[in-house]
Amino acid sequence: MDLNSIDDIKAFTEIQKIEKINRIEKKIRQRGYFPLIASLMFFIYAFWIASTNIQGLSPIDLFVIAIFISVLAQNNIEHSNLLKELFELKYGK
Repeated sequence: MDLNSIDDIKAFTEIQKIEKINRIEKKIRQRGYFPLIASLMFFIYAFWIASTNIQGLSPIDLFVIAIFISVLAQNNIEHSNLLKELFELKYGK
């Protein structure tokens, strides 16, 4: 691509900005499915625990539950960072 004038450079940077916005919006949409899938996995695991273990939770069960919670928290943090970046790109700082 030949960038011969200031208008060409401005147009090129605007195209790059739009492409970056589209990539971020795609990542946000993909991350939107993760809490639903993780919640379903958690309920299946909880049902399995309830049906097989009558005496209570073992330490390994608590460890798995803690992993579920930490993964969901990390996903929410990354989702918030993507939203912040998207807002800055669309509306400036």
